[in-house]
Amino acid sequence: MKNLIFTLIVGLLGLSASAGDIMEGFDSLGGNKDLYNKAKALHPETEIKIVQGRTVSRKFRHEFSPQVASFVGGDAYLSTDTLGLTYHFHINHRWSVGLNYFYAFNSLTSEAKALISNGLQPKLTEPLVPDLDEPRQGYLATVNWYPIYGKMSLYDLGITQFDLYLTAGTGVMELSSKGTGTYTYGGGLGVWFSQHLTGRMELRRQVYDTERFTGKHTMNLTVLGLSLGYML
Repeated sequence: MKNLIFTLIVGLLGLSASAGDIMEGFDSLGGNKDLYNKAKALHPETEIKIVQGRTVSRKFRHEFSPQVASFVGGDAYLSTDTLGLTYHFHINHRWSVGLNYFYAFNSLTSEAKALISNGLQPKLTEPLVPDLDEPRQGYLATVNWYPIYGKMSLYDLGITQFDLYLTAGTGVMELSSKGTGTYTYGGGLGVWFSQHLTGRMELRRQVYDTERFTGKHTMNLTVLGLSLGYML
């Protein structure tokens, strides 16, 4: 499933831009050539990289990213992975607002399968069935703040710019029982490989209410997400 998801991501990116356009400016993120030449003249025997101000401007730009994510630490009987699409509108290099849609793929954990298997034994008059309320799909609106940025050399192929950011948002989810509200908060790492190619790794908490046989139950779980996107 995850191999298929990553294949879909690569395919979507291929439809949005050519490889040359995506990688435009990849090695130019080191920036100031005059400063580089002066430093190189002083120490010709030394390998020099220039790290300076932001060179990928995000002001009033649009970022589209297919995203894969996993729900961790939620229901002991349910494993959930999601495939979604995220949109960010960058107000400036400090702030962006976003919209996220995800579709969930659910499967039983080994604990749930063991419970069902044991429940089918002839000696039991009532089979044991895990009490589940599966997520189906969801929508989120988020606000993102980028207080820390830096640059790094990526395998000597070029200089990439990155930001550490905080995110918070709210939205709705469709469960197998009903629709419910949800909210989320956390942080992530955004990498700007070039003027167009972007990547994100995000770790956040997500909270929502489910319906069980015993009544309402609050889920407070961790979401780990990865995305590769294109910025207009």
